[in-house]
Amino acid sequence: MTTIAITSTHIAADGLTTANEERLRADTKKIVVRRADVKRAARIIAMAGSGAMRDAVVDWFEAGADPKNVPPLGKSGTFTLIIIDVGPGGSPRMRYLSDDLPYMTELALPQAFGSGSCYAMGALKHGATAREAVAIAASLDVSTGGEIQEIDIHKALGLVDKPVHANGNGVHAGANAPY
Repeated sequence: MTTIAITSTHIAADGLTTANEERLRADTKKIVVRRADVKRAARIIAMAGSGAMRDAVVDWFEAGADPKNVPPLGKSGTFTLIIIDVGPGGSPRMRYLSDDLPYMTELALPQAFGSGSCYAMGALKHGATAREAVAIAASLDVSTGGEIQEIDIHKALGLVDKPVHANGNGVHAGANAPY
């Protein structure tokens, strides 16, 4: 499975890929950064669930995520897709959709997904960074492990030089402040 942890500034994921009871590899990249192009703004896409479905699920999302055309799941397939992009106010917004709920839903922060999500969420609630939360989950969840991938959300979305305002009140909060 997977553990993905998200704070207001970073997203991190473990690198372990499993199939049934087998550990296949420890260096899977579960977070993809898509740079801005003529058609789309920059975005970060992460997926928990059946890793073999990642490309099909990302393609489905980028084609418009029509709930009627969710990629077919295998016998035990599931997915949760996390999307981070720039929202209407110019700050990052975090949303998700899944095989159970194929409609965009806003995320509350901090947040964690996957088999180690309970451990990661506990760590996040007690002040851990996204990377630390995934490491803690890996020490407790047998389906989480391997290399930890971490992405700075502001840098990936090209917001490094743009001010972030807390709660829309116009008070400059800095690039690492929660929103």
